[in-house]
Amino acid sequence: MKKRVFDILLSSTALVVLSPVLVGIALGTAISVGSPIIYKQPRVGQHKQPFTIYKFKSMTDAVDETGHLLPDSERVTEFGKFARKYGLDELPQLFNILAGDMSFVGPRPRVGKGAMQHNVPDSHVEIFSVRPGLTGPEQATRISLGHDLTLDQRLSLDFKYATAPPSILRDVWFVAKTFPVFFRGNGTKISTAKPDFF
Repeated sequence: MKKRVFDILLSSTALVVLSPVLVGIALGTAISVGSPIIYKQPRVGQHKQPFTIYKFKSMTDAVDETGHLLPDSERVTEFGKFARKYGLDELPQLFNILAGDMSFVGPRPRVGKGAMQHNVPDSHVEIFSVRPGLTGPEQATRISLGHDLTLDQRLSLDFKYATAPPSILRDVWFVAKTFPVFFRGNGTKISTAKPDFF
């Protein structure tokens, strides 16, 4: 089965099965932050093509007396914290997958501009040879080790994924490894053994 077919089948099935959850999160977001309920951010995809990534908003647009946005910690709502903890704010990315901007599994989608820009060195440009993923080796490694990774470690894992021979079985393993943890709460430690995916 080709990866794109896998993505279409899985994302469309997930959208149907999770539709009550999507409606519930949409209502909770509307009550907690108002309209619009979707946060949009430009990202860099396959072949460095720009696309817009979708998430449920978890923060208000509150500003200080000078008109500048308050710090993130002061704008995130209680419902937003809940949605983030369980990865529910990421569910709109199922539409990104269905549209072909993303894949279920792949390198982390890079921010192309601004303060949060993710620079990818020329030595790792192959990261852009595949679609970015909703999950991938970085998330699986973080779950296995129980702590965050350095930028170099993240780049190395994404580079290895992008340059390794395609494997649907490996992608299914990544999905099975990471998604249950998202719904139990991000940061859950699973194992202290160093993973070997490639």
